[in-house]
Amino acid sequence: MGYDNPYYRNILNLSPIAYWPLWESSGAVATDVSGNLRYGVYGTAGAAPTKGQPGIGDGQHCPSFDGGDIVDIYSAGFIAAFSGSSGSIALWAKMDAVGTWTDAANHYFIHLYVDGNNSINIRKSSTNNTIQWLYQAGGISKTRNKASLSTLSWMNLVLTWDHDTDKVQAYYNGVAEGVVLTGLGDWGAGALSINQTVIGAFDRVGSLGHKGWLAHVAIWNRPLIPTEVASIAYAPFLI
Repeated sequence: MGYDNPYYRNILNLSPIAYWPLWESSGAVATDVSGNLRYGVYGTAGAAPTKGQPGIGDGQHCPSFDGGDIVDIYSAGFIAAFSGSSGSIALWAKMDAVGTWTDAANHYFIHLYVDGNNSINIRKSSTNNTIQWLYQAGGISKTRNKASLSTLSWMNLVLTWDHDTDKVQAYYNGVAEGVVLTGLGDWGAGALSINQTVIGAFDRVGSLGHKGWLAHVAIWNRPLIPTEVASIAYAPFLI
């Protein structure tokens, strides 16, 4: 484990409600190192990713996903702490091959879903060579796309949302992607779904799964500000 890792401490300093580095090399538990004990599970209905793979360059491991693997992050503690009205998601993702960018399929890095009117996800879009960030509340969807991608390097992806200030913002490698999205709907009163609160796929059976690697997934119940996002994306150790 990397508890003396400076990158890990950088994220902890921003007080996430849950933070899964995904650095385990064995076992079924994806440790939540935020101190809030909101642990995940490698594989439930879907398969577990392959743990112990080279990480983002911080000296730690990460799992690789084959398109049907998941990390199940549904727990009573996480559901109670999560806010669909105000929050942030940050993660590192890397694709397995250039061909995955052009397979005309959605591949989810993370999916947080209540119902057909309220959901949040970050994914490789079915539109080729495109990353998509989506925030949907009260049936009103706000999306941001970044096109013309074919990188096989690590990408830092962040989404922030805040109903009170009427803002959704996507970030790619620490830089705001497009203008702030406004006109947000009201997040519904329902809780996140046990079947679609997952890392690495659309649902807990592994549908529309990611193909590649994921690391350092963290969630907040407030919108990160741009300088905080930049600090998360800053990783001089990257290889």
